[in-house]
Amino acid sequence: MFKFLNRSISPFLAIGIIVILAVLLVLGTFYYANLPKLGEREPMPMAAEEIKVPAEWKYYKNEVLGISFYYPPEWGDPYTSPSRAITNLAKINEKYKDTGSIFAFMVKINFPRENTPVITIYNDEYKGRLYPNAYAYRFGPIDNFLEMKKSGDICKYKIKFDHRPDYEGTFDEVYSKCSNKVRTYITRNREVYFGTKVLYNYALRDSSFIKLQNGYFDNAFIDYFYSATQTPNNKIDLEDLSKKAHESYQKDKKSFVIFVNSIKAFGPVLPKEKSFQIISGEDPNITTIRKYYFEITKGNLQNAYNMYKEKKVSFETYKEWYKDALIANPVEFKKMGDNCYKFKVQFQNHNQEQELYRVTMKVDEGKIIPISSEKIIESPISFGNITAFVKQRFSKTYLVLSENRKEQILDEGSNSLLGDSPIIAGPLKFSPEGNYLISHVYGWEWHGINVYDVKNKKRVLKLCLPFVANFTPDEKYFFACARDDFFGAYYNIIYSVPDFKEIYNPSPEKDHWYYAKECEYDKDKQVIRFKLDVYSIKGETKQKEKQSKIVEFSTITGGIKTISD
Repeated sequence: MFKFLNRSISPFLAIGIIVILAVLLVLGTFYYANLPKLGEREPMPMAAEEIKVPAEWKYYKNEVLGISFYYPPEWGDPYTSPSRAITNLAKINEKYKDTGSIFAFMVKINFPRENTPVITIYNDEYKGRLYPNAYAYRFGPIDNFLEMKKSGDICKYKIKFDHRPDYEGTFDEVYSKCSNKVRTYITRNREVYFGTKVLYNYALRDSSFIKLQNGYFDNAFIDYFYSATQTPNNKIDLEDLSKKAHESYQKDKKSFVIFVNSIKAFGPVLPKEKSFQIISGEDPNITTIRKYYFEITKGNLQNAYNMYKEKKVSFETYKEWYKDALIANPVEFKKMGDNCYKFKVQFQNHNQEQELYRVTMKVDEGKIIPISSEKIIESPISFGNITAFVKQRFSKTYLVLSENRKEQILDEGSNSLLGDSPIIAGPLKFSPEGNYLISHVYGWEWHGINVYDVKNKKRVLKLCLPFVANFTPDEKYFFACARDDFFGAYYNIIYSVPDFKEIYNPSPEKDHWYYAKECEYDKDKQVIRFKLDVYSIKGETKQKEKQSKIVEFSTITGGIKTISD
């Protein structure tokens, strides 16, 4: 018999104890045998923390994509691509199909600032990330995106691209950690150069994933790239790579976690159906014009086409014009004569930004007679009673000045980058006292500015590729600087006004060349300041020197002072 604390126990109790111990031994052995080894253990997500959005963060909501989130204001306001105005997901990628473009199966939400997250929203045709080399595309994705999106768990996302017999590049991960809906990982891309030299490209990034509900692009992959480095070393750790990231790495990482956890998905918000509004006491002809554009907005193109007094184009051509119309809203009517009206039309096609047209139209017995249509391509700006704007008509662009409602064409240009003259565009800007107008112009792979004398209605200056161009507050001087390595445009120039005569434009010296770093007007010192990089010239080579050169032109004395630091 067994004894316990010097007391005898019954045989039945002893047998029960033995059975329990045996069961525990079997279970313990099974559990130990099936424990994952330390090197094989999957990263386990940490317990979710309470995520609080800072009070100063801004809110974004896209009712077409069905996504909303909060973001730091320093990232800049988000915008979508391939269009900044996504209105119809069924049509957004039509023109990209069979082109090889990535936008055949995705749209993106970006932020203007560099080093910010990118939200890439895929449709179900997307199979995963491909190796960044055309010769390896045939091997398929380098990640398990298709598998990961089934669960929607970013912690299960993996990067892996093994060595192939006829291709020596590989992709794998050397670090990963997952918590708070964010997966932090370092990828290693092994590349072989000239058959022998091996280099490793390391990249540090955070990623997340959320399932959307819009029915077209429902897979939102959020990616934040921090830094990358290339080295012959086949090992690198998080600390080494994070040091190569910008100084705000830890702050940006924290912001990314808050940002990701603020993202919400919702079903599409359908626009409310609107009926045509009858306005009591309205001119019947204006009612007819409004009815015409209402039919276009509703997609009733046959009804709109039938409102023409004379049908100068076929219905098939007319339908091609307006088949994608989303908004056609006439505003600001002015009666020009018997049954003739001038007005503006706020017009927008699906997946395009809104445009503004100026239209002249007649109405005869309930039928419309279009007279003219001009596209306003740069919104009007005003100084006193003078207004300037840019319009487009047919193949021309026009810079227009309007004074006391009388319009005059100040200049004209092409509407094509391949045209005989540059495209006139915005932004427009009046000089401080309104005597001059600055307009931007564009050509094939270049841009410039024109300066116009408003009073005398003539162009007084044109400059190519300036990155700064401005008047002094008293309009006695105009200064500009340019630095464009591709076109070789380098200048630091000051003009006297109103004759626009060059009074400062240093030429390269024999052994030195000065490139504009920046230029500005210092209102406190009343000087125009140029900050220049100094390059030494030796034969056909140029080498940047450590010192820079600062030149100050006094707008009071006209004197020039040079400072070297």
